[in-house]
Amino acid sequence: MKKKNKKLWCIILILSLVVGITQIPLNAFAETAKNWTGVILTPASGATIPSSSNAMFGFNSQNILAGNGRATGNSPGGSGALYLSSDGGKTWNKKLDKIHAVLGISGLSDNKTAYIVGGYSASGVGTLIKKTVDGGQNWIDLETTFTKQVGDIWANISRSTLLYNVLAVEENITYVISDNMLYYSGDGGQNWIQLNYVEDTSTISKNGIVSNSLKRAGNLVYFASKNQFYKGNLATPNTPFVAYDAPWDKTYTNNKWMAQSLISIDFSDELNGWALVEDRSDSKYAYILYKTVDGGMHWKQLSGVTDYKFNDVEFPTSELYVVNNQQLYAFCYGATGRIVSSNNGGVTWKYEETNAERSIKTNYVRFFKFGDEIRVYPLLSGQIYPTQYALHKVTGTAAVPTQPSTPPPVAKSGAEAFDSGVRISWTPSAGLGYRIFRSTSSNVLGVSVTDFYLTGTSYADVNVQPNTTYYYTVKSVLSEANPFQGTDEQLGNAIGSYTITTGNSVYKAGSYKNFIILQIDNPKLSKNGIANEIDPGKGTAPITISGRTMIPISAVVEAIGGTVQWDGTAKKITLNARGNKVEMWLNKTDITVNGVSTKMDVAPVSKNGRTFVPVKFAAENLNCIVNWINSTKEVVIVYEE
Repeated sequence: MKKKNKKLWCIILILSLVVGITQIPLNAFAETAKNWTGVILTPASGATIPSSSNAMFGFNSQNILAGNGRATGNSPGGSGALYLSSDGGKTWNKKLDKIHAVLGISGLSDNKTAYIVGGYSASGVGTLIKKTVDGGQNWIDLETTFTKQVGDIWANISRSTLLYNVLAVEENITYVISDNMLYYSGDGGQNWIQLNYVEDTSTISKNGIVSNSLKRAGNLVYFASKNQFYKGNLATPNTPFVAYDAPWDKTYTNNKWMAQSLISIDFSDELNGWALVEDRSDSKYAYILYKTVDGGMHWKQLSGVTDYKFNDVEFPTSELYVVNNQQLYAFCYGATGRIVSSNNGGVTWKYEETNAERSIKTNYVRFFKFGDEIRVYPLLSGQIYPTQYALHKVTGTAAVPTQPSTPPPVAKSGAEAFDSGVRISWTPSAGLGYRIFRSTSSNVLGVSVTDFYLTGTSYADVNVQPNTTYYYTVKSVLSEANPFQGTDEQLGNAIGSYTITTGNSVYKAGSYKNFIILQIDNPKLSKNGIANEIDPGKGTAPITISGRTMIPISAVVEAIGGTVQWDGTAKKITLNARGNKVEMWLNKTDITVNGVSTKMDVAPVSKNGRTFVPVKFAAENLNCIVNWINSTKEVVIVYEE
């Protein structure tokens, strides 16, 4: 792989991640954070770590494993070695020598248990899989058992015997991937079964599964292939992962990889994830950041560019690391390799380290988080980089995120009646999502209030009767129904049961109604239980001005099937929805409804390029009912079908 114009590519990566939906001035992302320190690494003598490997794992901030070796080539197998550092990576001791290439390492938080996997593909079967239970001092061979149990599978499909990565989840839950297989062990590596076979339909490929994509976030376990996202659940760890179509699609055409190729993927929790993709469609190089808010079932483009090509340099970034829903890091490789970061969920990015003495002159890195500290360890062309810095950062000194520093209030698990119905909230639980059942009898589960399962942790039930006692039960969804395989949706135990009596009057009881929920400082809008960003990628959220709740009106009007028009000359906002026409003016309290003029007590304002209007005056004049839930700072807009 050629490595040219590395400094230029660093700039291109940043541009790629911020240009697109929003035009960002250069000074918005050229800011540099200088709160990193460096530690010199002593070379680990021996062969190299393959550039495609993720062969490093940290038990803690001091005890770190790193592996190397060539998985392919003309030299015989056995060129690999495994190293252990007991001082945070400053010095390394060789623990295993003359083994097959180490391509993946994963361990547990007990500081004792870890697995290494890999192999050698040039001369027949060359599988590597070993386990330690004493922190890397001694290793148990699992190759014979593993290959005996999966050998027939390999023989039938004639695929590589290389193992590309491993994920140790718990003492008795371990996953391993090859180029197109997912394997599972429920007894510490003694027995293995195949869970998924990822069919490869491209002309040439050795990586149906993206090797660095096998990861975990809470109870979500996942990996990605060239065109799909696979997710499993630790509540049922030995069941095949469910596949979802992904926006990236890697194909091989005219002796070149074309279309979108997944570079790196990472999740902050069971619902929120990011995927960094290189796009070479039509021979144009671009970098796109995708985001999911429903655990990988759907992906939306967050930012990116669509028309950049500089020489034939490929993959200018090798790692995406997500700390939380706001803080993201990525690495831009090259002669002056740099770390870039985002404090607003990937919308805008900045340089993290520009000190030439501390720049990571390498192509690949590994991110680790130990307590409040983030560490970045370099790998260079297959070597643990000699006489070079590993960068350490204490996250407490990070720049203030652009999102509100005070998180929106979260209601405790429970239910409460409001003017138009009942609001239910519950604490998060393991699973794909949630089902809410409603009944008028305490002895009957009742019916699901939605046809689909929910992914959020709150819901407004507006299709209720007045003066009626309801019994609600919330259950987690462990697996989806698959009518083609004859399987039903699998539910877990009840995670919440609530009894609530509605008020004397409910808005248009007996008619079917829709609802929209918005929350102060929360950038998501929930319509009938399905949450999406109000303004994708921009963090736009409702605010309060002079005691009034101000909302970004376009998202709400479009959600109820209406349209919004903007007259830049007159600075007029025109809303058309549900048979009504509402006209308002920026920074004026005048309002006209179907030609009749009146006054509001708060004027519409422009903030960050978006128009905010008082929700009470806008929604109620579009034949909607507006309710306020004080305990959660939420606005609930209710309207008939």
